[in-house]
Amino acid sequence: LGGVLTDPVLSRAKRAGTPHSAQHAAAREAALVSGVICLLMLCGLLCMAAAAAVAATPELVTLFLVLMSLAVFFIYGTSAGLSRVIMLTVPMQTRPFALALQTLGLHLFGDVPSPVIIGAVKDSLAPHCGIVFGNDTASGCGGERPPRDRPETAQRPP
Repeated sequence: LGGVLTDPVLSRAKRAGTPHSAQHAAAREAALVSGVICLLMLCGLLCMAAAAAVAATPELVTLFLVLMSLAVFFIYGTSAGLSRVIMLTVPMQTRPFALALQTLGLHLFGDVPSPVIIGAVKDSLAPHCGIVFGNDTASGCGGERPPRDRPETAQRPP
């Protein structure tokens, strides 16, 4: 999407032929791609908000899944544009290092802390919801074992 929107801008500047025009075109392209990224993020956030609004209604589970899929599509659609903006704004010699720093930042601020943050939010919102690992822990929310796993209701051999 970013290429379709920005290639005409860059090709016009290259046809002009002045050295400044290529740098100016790269800056305009970076600004245009940044605008597209902001619009995609806004669409993704609006889809997430709409999905959260219908999440509590069991009859609208299909709408919820469609809205969340659109949100993920829009939000992940920004990654190519971010890489392009980085490549347009740093000198060619440092592009690999800049992209490596981008990847490090994405992992450092996204993949690594997200399980801890999501776990803390889950623990604060539903402290008695447990994860089931066989018969060792409570299943479901509320901290009780299902009736078939309780010792007093389990069938004993004759």
